[in-house]
Amino acid sequence: MRIVNNDDFVLVHRVDEYTAQRLTSAFDDFSIGYQFENFGEGRVSYLYDSEIMPTDKTLYVRYGDFSTAMGIASQIEQEIERERQGEPEEFEEMPRRKRILVQSLSVVAFLLLVMLAVFGADAIANWIRGLMQ
Repeated sequence: MRIVNNDDFVLVHRVDEYTAQRLTSAFDDFSIGYQFENFGEGRVSYLYDSEIMPTDKTLYVRYGDFSTAMGIASQIEQEIERERQGEPEEFEEMPRRKRILVQSLSVVAFLLLVMLAVFGADAIANWIRGLMQ
């Protein structure tokens, strides 16, 4: 083993595509040396893990920039978490009578479309049968 040099790349953590883009611009602003590699590159996983996406990246930074990079990464992750939490969309509750009316009209429209498809197919089949006779 040797002593780590300031120019050696060290592992920080796995990030998703959006976080990688945000970190790239932040690291460029602070002149931090970094590398991203595909997270699954060279690995075979037989188990499905819903937390890992195929676009995830592994982040490496230069050892000399490690503490600064960790501070920036944690700050950006907090910003992204706040963005993702945000305020939930408020849905306006539809009055019961209006909802029943909309559902009924939807059912009638669906039945009319099915009838149109069946009668149309029947008419086309009869027309083709008439050509064959």
